[in-house]
Amino acid sequence: MRETNTMIKPMMKVLIQAQCWCWYGCEDNVGDLSKGRYKPKFGSDFVLEVEEAMALYGEEKIVEAFNRKYNQQDAFERYEALGVEPYSEPIKATLDL
Repeated sequence: MRETNTMIKPMMKVLIQAQCWCWYGCEDNVGDLSKGRYKPKFGSDFVLEVEEAMALYGEEKIVEAFNRKYNQQDAFERYEALGVEPYSEPIKATLDL
C-alpha cells in the first residue's frame, strides 16, 4: 500500500479587487463584439482562501486563475482582477453624527 502525503498546507485569505464589465448590446449574442460591447461599471471585491505560499508568492497565478474563471468573453457580467492583497477582517467603526 502506498503512503499518501497527509501534510496540511496552511491557508490564507486574500482580497481580489476587480473591475466589473457589463454587456451592452444584443442579449442573444452576448460577447459578440459586432453586436455590442462591454462597458466598465463598478469595482467589486472578492475574498478567496488559497494556500499561504500561493498568497505570498503567486499573485500572477491567482490573477490568471481568477480571470480565466470570471472574465469570460460570453458572460453578461465579466470581472477582471486588478490586484491581490492579504485579507483582514474589516474594522467595525461608529460615528457620532
